[in-house]
Amino acid sequence: MGIRWENGRFLPSGAPVLDQKLVDDVVGILTFSQHKGISDAYMKGLGHFLNSIQKPELFTDVLRDMYDALEALAKIICHNDRDLSANREEFISGLKLADSYKRMLKEYIKYASDFARHAGPAGKQKPLPVRREVEGFIYVSDRIFHPIDS
Repeated sequence: MGIRWENGRFLPSGAPVLDQKLVDDVVGILTFSQHKGISDAYMKGLGHFLNSIQKPELFTDVLRDMYDALEALAKIICHNDRDLSANREEFISGLKLADSYKRMLKEYIKYASDFARHAGPAGKQKPLPVRREVEGFIYVSDRIFHPIDS
């Protein structure tokens, strides 16, 4: 589960199996030239996430990068050049997913869009997303990219 006990508290230790699947599987799938737009954004997001330990302000960049990768995937699946908000319904219906997973994917897209695409209230900076949500977002991204390979 990636949990360790230290100084009387449970702390995350990382999950090597998940991390290996996240990086090796997805990056391996995305190495083909037709997936360059996806892989560039995805790799940029992973880089931002690694640097976010020292710079939490990069959390929003991670979400933006993963959103961009998903948008590039949607363009491939939908055979058009529209942005993700315009492609959302066609993209989701084109994936062979259970209805409950399709609903979750709609929320996933909305979550990223809210953080990465929409400005905060007039004159105010949006709060940063929290690390565990950003990490979870990356893991969900990983699962979405697997339809490329099937």
